[in-house]
Amino acid sequence: MIDVSRDYIAGFFDGEGCVTIHVRGGIQCSVVNTDRQVLEWLEWQYGGGVHEIRHAAEANYKRAYRWVV
Repeated sequence: MIDVSRDYIAGFFDGEGCVTIHVRGGIQCSVVNTDRQVLEWLEWQYGGGVHEIRHAAEANYKRAYRWVV
């Protein structure tokens, strides 16, 4: 497992992250990236889940993943 600083995670989330506030209540944080390992570290550290994003009919796209909590 990788080990990263809080400063790295803050910058990573600032550049790649998203916060969603749902109308019926609740907050969702997510990050999309092609580096699954750092997303799995976020999952291990903060919970949530990592899921692969499927790109329909785009064979030359890199595989991407989303961490959601």
